[in-house]
Amino acid sequence: LAGNANAAQRFTFTVNQGFIGKVGAVDTTKKSYVATTLTNGTASADVGSAQSGVQTITAASGAQTATANTVTYTAGAATKVVLAGPTTIAAGSSGTFTAKVEDALGNGISGHTVSFSSTDPAALPGGVTPVSATTGPNGTATITINVPAGSSSTGATITVTDTSGAAPAAPNNVATATYKVNAVSFIAIDGANGAKPGATEKVAVHVYPG
Repeated sequence: LAGNANAAQRFTFTVNQGFIGKVGAVDTTKKSYVATTLTNGTASADVGSAQSGVQTITAASGAQTATANTVTYTAGAATKVVLAGPTTIAAGSSGTFTAKVEDALGNGISGHTVSFSSTDPAALPGGVTPVSATTGPNGTATITINVPAGSSSTGATITVTDTSGAAPAAPNNVATATYKVNAVSFIAIDGANGAKPGATEKVAVHVYPG
């Protein structure tokens, strides 16, 4: 805050993410900290964050508020790849699977090339879209698994592999997810009987899985 140095003035520091606390003794559970200015009019606090992103520090004393320069935290080295998606996909439909490259604290890492494969021959080629992708700002890449109508597959395992130069060490550079296929056993159409020529009637289509 601009102005003459003012000792013994209390300031409340707050952060939008991460933590803040006394210099040399930060409490990682706190997002605010109260400090008193020294004879030179300054008050200090330490900040940190286990989460990647932009941290903004605000200092307030009474009606006066100042926002310091932001601090940007970046993810560390990649330590693992995780893969998540549906456990069941109906024949004739699709499912979305998301791979994420993470550092040791679970932060997503962008710019990693990941490749996908499936143990279901019916899903390849073209059934996995795309076959490879680059992780975005949040460290994720998404693919779509297309299961053909009338598929006889009982399910498959999807494998994702980080093929980038900064990939985690094996075996943490690979992750898998398994899904089952719900085949359609029969389709029933229900509707009213006795409709007059030129008239319309509502019908319902019921698809029953196998």
